[in-house]
Amino acid sequence: MKKLSNFYVESKPMLVPVSFLDVMTVLLLYLVVTFSPDEAKVELTNEIQMPKSNVALSHLPDLRIQITTDKLRVNGEEVRGFNPLSAGDEEWKKYAEILKARFNPEKAHLLIMADKNLTFQTLDLAFAHATSAGYSDIYLLTEWEETK
Repeated sequence: MKKLSNFYVESKPMLVPVSFLDVMTVLLLYLVVTFSPDEAKVELTNEIQMPKSNVALSHLPDLRIQITTDKLRVNGEEVRGFNPLSAGDEEWKKYAEILKARFNPEKAHLLIMADKNLTFQTLDLAFAHATSAGYSDIYLLTEWEETK
């Protein structure tokens, strides 16, 4: 209670919505700026069996690597004489050279589409050589799995 001249006035706490609206405005602006309505669409050959996931990719990287148990493709072009499961150091160095030749520092994004039957060691080698070629953002593509 506050004393106002000779009268007592009971004051009630008020909720001031100004700060709340400021926070909501900033949040709304952030969501509008970061929202991307584009859906990533990739053409796959019938040779690859993709693992499943329910995470979406907002944009499609310019460079796409497709690895099956017997072939490797860079943007749809098969790398001749490259068998991912039996590739030695020389073949993996050739893969790294192909990636270096296509490297663009402003678009250092790479999408790897790997068959689910590949060994972890093969996938690890693909990632390691992509990283050595300068790619820092490497994405894995999976099939969309509906959540229940």
